Amino acid sequence: MTKMIVMLKRREGMTHAEFVKHYTNTHRPLLESIPETQRLVKGFVVSFPVAAPQ
Repeated sequence: MTKMIVMLKRREGMTHAEFVKHYTNTHRPLLESIPETQRLVKGFVVSFPVAAPQ
């Protein structure tokens, strides 16, 4: 088993909500549409940072 960790930096001027929406609606579907991904990747775990309590 191989595990891969990818860290992405959002574009300057992009809000956290915009980044999550763009990743969820654009990048993830593109990745999942690749036949090798469908064959080789058994699961995804995605974690987004949350704001610390004030």
